Amino acid sequence: MNISRTNCSEPAACYTIKDVKARTSLSIPHIYRLHKDSTFPAPIRLSERRIAWDAAQLQAWMQACVDARADHAPHARITAADRFVAIKEVCSRLGLSRHTIDRLEARGLFPLRIRISQSRMAWLQSEIDAWTAERAPPREEEEAPTPATPDRAKAPEPAVLPTNPFMSL
Repeated sequence: MNISRTNCSEPAACYTIKDVKARTSLSIPHIYRLHKDSTFPAPIRLSERRIAWDAAQLQAWMQACVDARADHAPHARITAADRFVAIKEVCSRLGLSRHTIDRLEARGLFPLRIRISQSRMAWLQSEIDAWTAERAPPREEEEAPTPATPDRAKAPEPAVLPTNPFMSL
């Protein structure tokens, strides 16, 4: 594996493999496979046993993935807080099935997916958050619940145990 021998100038500008995995929604073996195929940024050797990825290179790779989308709409600019979200997380966060997401996307009612490798698709978290905020109903200020007054408070009903004629206490 070809690993750059330069050091990261700023620790905040480097990502560990776990950080890269969290930002890209790719598995660790998938990240190394993409690097081997020269489609992913090369890691930087920090020490004999420690490597990291340059934040600017990773952000540029993410931006290239977004720019390669087939739509003709203006593309989002990747920020340091953006990350790719896999279909499983999108489904669990939104409470929608894959089929529903596919139908909404086909009708243009859902953000378009991004191809991040030959076999993986993802969405930008910022686009999913914006879509969720757009569909959320406006919040009205809720009134504070009034506490129950003693005259309205109900005493709990005593538990009635079933009696079994064949058992004696």
